[in-house]
Amino acid sequence: MLRPLSILLLALWLGACSSLLKKPEAPQVALAGVVLTDASLFEQTFILKLRVSNPNNFDLPISALHYQLEFAGKEFMRGQNGAAVTIPQNGSAYVEVEAHTNLLELARQLRSLGTSDKLSYRLKGDVVVGDINLSLPFDRSGEFDTGGLLRHLPR
Repeated sequence: MLRPLSILLLALWLGACSSLLKKPEAPQVALAGVVLTDASLFEQTFILKLRVSNPNNFDLPISALHYQLEFAGKEFMRGQNGAAVTIPQNGSAYVEVEAHTNLLELARQLRSLGTSDKLSYRLKGDVVVGDINLSLPFDRSGEFDTGGLLRHLPR
């Protein structure tokens, strides 16, 4: 009687351990907003607001986020955020990252806008999960409404 019970308990324990060792599904990262916070002749500082969604049925502790943002097919800015954040299971959270660009890049991007209020973007990179340094890639494309951003730029 003890032997079948031991085998059953061992099987349950191994099943629980294997679910803990399963590689998490990559989070979805979307551009939720861009705000110009500082502008000088040589450098502009933006805050990117990113919505990070966790498709896993467990909390996802993120220790770093690396990103590259392209507008109209051209790299606009890249950076990383080392602030730790935990994304709840099957939920989402906003992460703000600081980004810098130079006047030449900004002028080139604004020139490519023309008269359109919409700009295609691609946000790609990876998130680093917790202390295990597991890197999970993300890649998201969409359109960004530039009306709010352009109102903050000097004319």
